[in-house]
Formats: sequence, C-alpha cells, structure tokens
Amino acid sequence: METPAERAAFARPYWNAATRHGTPEATTTFHDRYNKHDYNYSYGGCGGFVHQTGQRGMALGYLTKVRFMRFLSTPMATELTGVDLTKPGRSAEQAARVIKVADEFFELLVDQSVYKPFRDDDYGNVARSRKMPHGSFCIFTGFQEALASRELKALRKTWKARYTETAPAAQPSPAPPAPPSPPPARAAYATCPDIADEEQLEKFMAMVFRAGTYQTGLGGFGASGHRVQFDEPLFFVQRNVQRRGPNRDAVRVTLVPKAALRKRLRVRALRSEREIHKAFARLQRSQ
Repeated sequence: METPAERAAFARPYWNAATRHGTPEATTTFHDRYNKHDYNYSYGGCGGFVHQTGQRGMALGYLTKVRFMRFLSTPMATELTGVDLTKPGRSAEQAARVIKVADEFFELLVDQSVYKPFRDDDYGNVARSRKMPHGSFCIFTGFQEALASRELKALRKTWKARYTETAPAAQPSPAPPAPPSPPPARAAYATCPDIADEEQLEKFMAMVFRAGTYQTGLGGFGASGHRVQFDEPLFFVQRNVQRRGPNRDAVRVTLVPKAALRKRLRVRALRSEREIHKAFARLQRSQ
C-alpha cells in the first residue's frame, strides 16, 4: 500500500463496517449534506497552529470509540487485530481483552487522525463542528493511515503474543507425562478482586459494567425482559429490555451489588460508570 489511494481502498470496507454504512445511524460520510470543499484557514501568531473553519467539519465522516469497540467484537475485525475478540459477553476476561485492545488501537487511530489529515486541522474542525471531545473519535484519513502503519504491525504482534494460546510441545513417548502447564496469564482485572481491595474492585466493576453496555441484540431475554449478563462474587450486571411504550426494545444496564458489597457501598443499584466511581468516592470519604 504505497499510495494514499491504495491505503484508502484497503481501509474502506473496514471503515464502512465500523461506521455502519447504509444504516440510518451511519457516520461514514456526510458529503451529500455538506460541502467538503467549504473550508477556510486562519493562523495565530508566529508558530501558531492552523485553524480550519467551514462546512468541511460537518461533511467529514467520523468513528466514535464506542462504535469502534463494538466493531472489534466482529469477525471482520480479527483481520486487523490478529486476535479473536468476538463474543465479549462470554466472560469478564474476554471483555477485558476487548477493552485493552480497543484502548491501544483507538489511541493510534486518533493520533493518525490528528497528525496525518487530508487537509490541515480536519480533526479539529470536526471536533468543533460536532462538539465532540478530542480523543473520542477518529476520521477516515487517520483510520486508513493507521491500518497501513508500522505502529499497528507492532501492536498486532504484541496482541498475538499476549492473547494467543500456544499448544504444549509433544512429549517423547518413552518419557513420563509432563506435569500440566500453568494456565495462561489472565487479563488485567479479569478476576473479581477482594472486597477490601477497593481500588482494584472499583476498576473491575467499571470494566464489567462497560462490557455489559457493549452487548448488542435482544436475544436471551426472558419473559420478564431481564437477563443477567455477568455474575461475579460481589455483584452481577443485569440488562433489562423495554417491552412496551415509545422506548420499546431499549436496553438498560444495571450493576447490582450483592449483600456484602451493598452494605459496604450503601447502594442497591448502579446504572453508570460515573455512579460506580461516585459510590467508591463516598466510601473513601466516610473512612
């Protein structure tokens, strides 16, 4: 992929899938609504950065980190990462793996979007036009450059070494069987910490709650509209689907502390990562 056109052609199918091209909520591009050629530059003092304004900021497509996280859990994304990140809901360990890879991958996408735009300050114009914070999204030029970068090749090598399990070497038949090899290292926070380890428990709860929000589809719900997504020793994460009304099929994620943790945090339910962090902040202040 020597030319920008070749890099763009390679990246386009992945970009279309990640941004849900062809659906009502697609963020692939907005060239049909806004003029991508409408842009102006202004300059600060000596050595100041270029500041772009104009409709181009609304015309360019974008990919948010939340949507990218969901894309990573599809088989298509395995071609980019080199590791299987499908079905993040099957275990907390798999969910932690998706989050870790997404954090590292998306940091590269943002970096390439900022420093390798097609037009100067494309990223800044999109951020200002759509009121999105820096680091919460990437644009197509950064996406295509990241996919062809040496940095992604290095990350892919790291991910394969970190997450791919290798089969044990065959033992010669005359020799006695070797003792079982230790299990592979679990991802960070893949096991629920002790209730006394408040710092790690807070991080673990936030990670598991976030994994619950990334689940899609309405399968597996009982007649009551409830489904326990993760059941941990100190809490469980439940998803509830709205069966009636204007918000029909909307899904709400709730983290429910079990008795010991409920008594310690003095809260019956937590419905966002922010509520989790606030609960632990109250606990620290009360000690």
